[in-house]
Amino acid sequence: MSARFIHTKARGQSIPLIALLIVVLVGAVGLAVDVGNNYAQQRNTVRATNAAALSGMNAMIQGGSDQNIKQVIQQSLRSNNVDGAYNDINGNGTAQGDQRIINAYYLDAKANFLCYVGSCGNVPSGATYLQVIVNGDVNTYFARVLDRPTLPVKAQAYAARCSPVEGVYPLGVQSSSLDTRGFLPPQNQADLPYYKTYTDPNYPGGLTQRRVYINDQANSPGNFSFLRWQAASSGGNTTATVDMFAGSGNLANGFDEGLYNSKTDTYTWPDASSQPPMVNGKVVYPIKPHEINAGDWAYANTGVALSGNLKTEIQKHITNKDVMILPIVKPAVGTGANATFQIAGLAAFYMVGLGGNGANSYFDLVYIGPANSVACLSTPAVTSNTLGINGNVFLKPRWGQPQNGQPIAYEIIMDVSGSMSWNFKGQGNLSGTGAVRQCEAFNGATPDSCPNGGGDYWKTESERRVYVLKQALAGSGGFIDNMRASDTMRIISFSTDSSNKVKVDTSTGWSQDAALLKQTVMSAGKVGTNPYLTSGGTPGPAALNKAGQILQSSPPPAAPNGQAYKHAVIYMTDGVANIFLNGQTNLAKDICPEYGGDSRALNTPRCQYDPPPTYKPNVPNGMRPITAMVSEAAGMKSRIDNLQLFVLALGQVDVLGLDEVASDPSLVFPARDASVVSLVLALIQAKAEGPCIPNTGANWISHIDQAHTASSALFNLPTGVYGYVYLYDASHTPLNLPWTGPGADPRGTVKNALPITQDGLGEQLGYTVPVAQGLAPGNYSMSGYVAYKAAAPDGDGQSRQYDQIKPGLTTVQEMPFTLSPSEVLGASVVLDPLRLQLKQDATVCP
Repeated sequence: MSARFIHTKARGQSIPLIALLIVVLVGAVGLAVDVGNNYAQQRNTVRATNAAALSGMNAMIQGGSDQNIKQVIQQSLRSNNVDGAYNDINGNGTAQGDQRIINAYYLDAKANFLCYVGSCGNVPSGATYLQVIVNGDVNTYFARVLDRPTLPVKAQAYAARCSPVEGVYPLGVQSSSLDTRGFLPPQNQADLPYYKTYTDPNYPGGLTQRRVYINDQANSPGNFSFLRWQAASSGGNTTATVDMFAGSGNLANGFDEGLYNSKTDTYTWPDASSQPPMVNGKVVYPIKPHEINAGDWAYANTGVALSGNLKTEIQKHITNKDVMILPIVKPAVGTGANATFQIAGLAAFYMVGLGGNGANSYFDLVYIGPANSVACLSTPAVTSNTLGINGNVFLKPRWGQPQNGQPIAYEIIMDVSGSMSWNFKGQGNLSGTGAVRQCEAFNGATPDSCPNGGGDYWKTESERRVYVLKQALAGSGGFIDNMRASDTMRIISFSTDSSNKVKVDTSTGWSQDAALLKQTVMSAGKVGTNPYLTSGGTPGPAALNKAGQILQSSPPPAAPNGQAYKHAVIYMTDGVANIFLNGQTNLAKDICPEYGGDSRALNTPRCQYDPPPTYKPNVPNGMRPITAMVSEAAGMKSRIDNLQLFVLALGQVDVLGLDEVASDPSLVFPARDASVVSLVLALIQAKAEGPCIPNTGANWISHIDQAHTASSALFNLPTGVYGYVYLYDASHTPLNLPWTGPGADPRGTVKNALPITQDGLGEQLGYTVPVAQGLAPGNYSMSGYVAYKAAAPDGDGQSRQYDQIKPGLTTVQEMPFTLSPSEVLGASVVLDPLRLQLKQDATVCP
């Protein structure tokens, strides 16, 4: 009997298959929906990351602080619907909900990591690129059934400084018309009515305005010349010229540098009398082909008439108040259509007027500022293994100021903070009667806790700083008693109140009444009825700010003998300035984190100072207190002729920074002990009345005109050379450097000397090593000097050598530096400015 297989139907057999297919179909649909959503989110993240990197670089170019750049990046992402939280330097960033994780870094020109944006304190020197990385997860909808609740998104962008291409117009302005502050006054008296200050809501402080005239060679101050971007002669015809000025210009279509050789299709260096950039003995010009940069050469566009469509297009820029970026050029090399101009830089201008005909055509321009770079998306690239160097040089002139015995208006700026109630060793007593407390400590030591500040005053009243100072001023035979009959005085006291707000008391005004002045001194800062008890903090910047306002708005009345008063300001303090101009205390946790914001940070000058040139404001508080105090003092000295500013430093206060507050470093007088305060005040009085007093310029300068050029007989400097910078390697071996000054090399065997010359925009003092003879990255040191004549009428006519380097609060004879890639793309490093002073003990008065 054979077996038979019987086929039967069972209901529901297809249900598992259908269910499985439904899962697969839902998964496929979910995958399509979620992947599509993820793709859209990824595209938006890429777009937002690019925008954030550009925004951060724009903030960096505009001088924003490290914290400001961090905020700008985050806000830019948020404006593009990407909410993000920053990773910390340990990689422990935490995103909430749909937030993305942000990583942002400063990189140098070779893409080496410098530091995390927002954690650097200051934007690091050498920062060339910003790298922004954004990553996170996107929640899914249907893909969850496949155990994929999220999908990743990630984007990365590099932003760099690039030459602008939009809003750049072919109008060359002569470099000798400008310095770093703007237009220089015209030499032609007839043009003085057109040299003025321009103001608008964007620039309430004012900008310089000047009329410039057409000159195809642009070879003298006050000239401009039309340029063309293309080498072809047709690049300067009427149609092409109009196109270059229309709208935002057409520089993006290309720029040709140098003289074009049609046979070899190359561009060559136009100036046979100067050296083109070279690497390993080969010319490498142009370094960045078809991109306009400082050092490039642009073609003259001769015979252009300011009329017709050209005039119409330029007038539109005036009407629209467009910011016009124009090349700053040196005098032409060559003539006619073959003339070329070397570009010293790019700068932004407003054009507010035009007129004239033919050779008398002119533009009225307003100088806004440099415009050498804009933010762009750019991946880091290395251009050279050797590095050229460039650096600016500054000096502070110093001279002996003759005095003719004129009456003196003394402005006393007296510190009445709580520490003035301690003794000269920085000691107080707990609550004024208890245990001795070392309220101030020095050299980084940790002080005792004095929780009541001035309330922990020194119990022996006659040993308190405020007692000793007030007696030296107002006691019998003191400073006030020794004033001459024609002298006058005003007293300003400063501290903070119980709410920690700045308190500056300007007293009753100028007076020659000794009794009234003594009463004012005794009342200054007193707590209750006790003239020898004080309280509060040390808002030095606010005190100097108020003193400067008073000298300008409320000068002393005319002296009895009809002579003009000479102003002598005496700033008296026992503490490091540690309160911002806005009244906030600077705990300095960002630059002195090791102190945790305690009293050591408050009393350490470097924690309260932004050393040049890396100064960046402490957002939102502005300059740090010592920097602000120096700035206020400089403004006061600049605004008031022959003002003398003395500093009396009481107790053990660190005097670093006070040398820049005083009119001259020699006018800072420490009084470490109570016994010398009266003697020091008598010495200040004698200096103020004497026949000669040392004086130092209020500001750092970087240009020496003919009148202030030092005597060549004293320094044996070639014409056009103002001093030398000497370079050494890490072993202090002198380097063998090329001669970069004018004329023949006069150095003999001293080949490590770089000449300090004046060149470029504003004819600033500086030095350079060309890329062709560049140096390998590494550690180096430099010394140097500038010769300067303190010419009359401000100076004494003496030529002196300025050779003390001041990189921050102290001076050094030699300064180390590390040679690293440039702050801009390329192979030339811009070093920190070299600031030179006269030796502090140099004799300037006979």
